[in-house]
Amino acid sequence: MKRFLLFILLPAITGIGGLQAAKAPKWLKKSHNAVCTITTYNANGEQLATGTGFFIDSDGTGIADYRLFTEAGSAVTTDAAGVSRDIKYITGANSLYDIVRFKVTPDKQFTWLQKADTIMLDDAVFLMPYFTGKNGRLIEANILKTKKIDERTHYYTLSAANDSSYTNLPIVNSTGQAVGIVQSGMSSDTTCFALGLEYLNSLQINALTLNNADYRRLEIRKALPPDKQQALTYVYLMNGS
Repeated sequence: MKRFLLFILLPAITGIGGLQAAKAPKWLKKSHNAVCTITTYNANGEQLATGTGFFIDSDGTGIADYRLFTEAGSAVTTDAAGVSRDIKYITGANSLYDIVRFKVTPDKQFTWLQKADTIMLDDAVFLMPYFTGKNGRLIEANILKTKKIDERTHYYTLSAANDSSYTNLPIVNSTGQAVGIVQSGMSSDTTCFALGLEYLNSLQINALTLNNADYRRLEIRKALPPDKQQALTYVYLMNGS
């Protein structure tokens, strides 16, 4: 009888207090190369910090946390295949929501994650860690809570530990599409937060960006505004400052 009870209780005990590594789906073999390490340097070429980020489109767009780029004069990404790419410029930033969008030059080996539509409460999602080799696994979690921080953007509470190693990891759905980015912050031992990727639509560079404190703290070159008139004004103000 004791042996029978032990057989029943062991699976329940081992499932408490931590996340379960999900069986690796076929798409992970390629998709995990979209997650990269990021190394930042100051103006003298001295290393400042390292972290992670991931790519979200075929044009070379990537995202990571704002704090990683503070006071950095340059930065380099390295994917799981060992391919390094310089970050060319910043295309968006917000210190409040701790997010930076950047650009690298894509090549034939470049991999990115497609963006998913909004996911629903209680849906299973996965944290995709950075790993090399063939033994990587997704980390399964659930959406415990969701709230709107603006008309389009969702902010998620996940059933994942508040582990610093999870910061900047992509949250993906069952088909490998990216839903959000894990953020550092006040949480508990069993929950963490993720910013929905819809927020990226609100990150716009315009003629007034030069006077924006969030951008001024970032020394890496900023992209020109996509609007021609805004770009001309931006260049005029930059040359006059």
